[in-house]
Amino acid sequence: MTTIITQQALAQAAEQGEGIAHLLPHQAHTLHLLGVPASAIASPLTPEQETALAHVHV
Repeated sequence: MTTIITQQALAQAAEQGEGIAHLLPHQAHTLHLLGVPASAIASPLTPEQETALAHVHV
């Protein structure tokens, strides 16, 4: 089953330290903190998104 990521679901996952859909907990947290719109999160993450998330320290 595919999980649709909404801003509310992303915020909840980030606040609870959980992953959502294909995102690991630290990725959900970072994307939420950066204010990335849910519609801009690719599934699976693009190589560019993976690289950017790997280099962000929050």
